[in-house]
Amino acid sequence: MIQETWKSFPRQIVQKINGLLDDAEPNPVKAFQLYKMCQFENLWQESFENFSDHLSDFFKVAKAERSKSDFDRYLDRPMDFVSYEKFHLTFHSAAINSSSLRDIASWAHHMLRLHFKSDLAIFSVEALYETVYELTHPSFAEKDHDIEFEDFCVSWQQAGFKLYGKRYENFQIQILSDLRKLHKEQTSSFERKNQIRSGIYLTQTEIIWLESVEKAAARSEKLPRYPLSKGPEKDPLIEILRCTALYEIAFSSDLQSLMGHRDAIQATVLNRCRWLLENRKG
Repeated sequence: MIQETWKSFPRQIVQKINGLLDDAEPNPVKAFQLYKMCQFENLWQESFENFSDHLSDFFKVAKAERSKSDFDRYLDRPMDFVSYEKFHLTFHSAAINSSSLRDIASWAHHMLRLHFKSDLAIFSVEALYETVYELTHPSFAEKDHDIEFEDFCVSWQQAGFKLYGKRYENFQIQILSDLRKLHKEQTSSFERKNQIRSGIYLTQTEIIWLESVEKAAARSEKLPRYPLSKGPEKDPLIEILRCTALYEIAFSSDLQSLMGHRDAIQATVLNRCRWLLENRKG
């Protein structure tokens, strides 16, 4: 059991780091940017303090359960989907809780110390906290989302040098080699399983909706709405719903900049619907 848990370390560490964005709220700069955007688009006329309170309430809802309509109810009129996309957070725009960083560092410390049977400082909570902190507080030019295991490895090596100089350099290089090998093995195993179990299970309601979207998009017609009020929960369907929103904006707008993207958006909707329908399970 312990060995199986260790094998999933590369996957779990990046899931934990990227998952911080699911529970995060906008940092002060991002909150003010959203406030000014809503003011500029005549969606909000009240104070920044009131806007911030509503923003905090909105981001307290689990990410999978949030919807545009949840925030629209606070506004003078519904925002468009292009504006709503700006509510998406990255590590540049999110306020990350320090206790959450320490929880991840403590978990990684326990896993590494247990597996390598060592209490060296390079495995300390301090070193791992520094590692995760740097990943979640990137500079302007650094990666701000979709952290990968290699990003963790590089950041941990940099943290080791920053805190301890070259004292543990050779030891850490060997550890990192082992971790990268483990990650490669697990990635290859996952890809093999994914090839065997390609596609996702779709309910009959989801199938009918996808078929209707595909047919309407092929004819450049208005796309049908998703049949359930709470929206889809499966990532591929959520992605298609975003595409359909862009499709509606592009096909209802007279702006040349949007009209020029119609063909690409239409092709994306068609390809994703067809792929899901052809590769579905059940």
